[in-house]
Amino acid sequence: MLNLTSDQWDLYHKKYNKLMWKIAHRISGDTMLASLEDNYSDLSIAAIESINGFHKKTGKSFDEMITMKLFDQYTKTCLWTAKARKGIKLTERMPFRNKHVSIDALRDDPDVSFDVPDASALTRYTRVEAMDTYKSYDSGVKKLVRVLSENPEMMTETGKLKVNPIAKKMNLSIAKVENLIKIMETTNDPNK
Repeated sequence: MLNLTSDQWDLYHKKYNKLMWKIAHRISGDTMLASLEDNYSDLSIAAIESINGFHKKTGKSFDEMITMKLFDQYTKTCLWTAKARKGIKLTERMPFRNKHVSIDALRDDPDVSFDVPDASALTRYTRVEAMDTYKSYDSGVKKLVRVLSENPEMMTETGKLKVNPIAKKMNLSIAKVENLIKIMETTNDPNK
């Protein structure tokens, strides 16, 4: 392992500083995990490792290697590889990190509430209201609701009902099932 003097590090730094900053800017992603300064620090460590790695492979001193074209290629490869390694780790976390919302950005704006809307509910009705509505149905509609609750695959992701499979499951005609659906829709809709 080579021990560099401050003059030797300054010489390396003078030659590769712009490249290191350029590479540090290219590492993007979550600023909490990869700030510009952290990226530059990681590249500085990779630079020291490249110096020691080249010394280990060739046995050359720093003063000899800093002027060699082979060392120039080797250290640049090491720096770009360090960028790629860090970038791969950040990319693996991006789907998870992209789902998060920072509340720090909201803190500066007093008009923005910290309440996060719950879009998981498909309806504005509460469970109690739904049970009251369910009690008012006739037996055919209750059977339709029971079939749908036991077989959610009979409803598309957009909420449309698959009439043919429902009719087969309930042993009813398609027209009767469509009639039951209309009754259910008008009972739930306060505007009808």
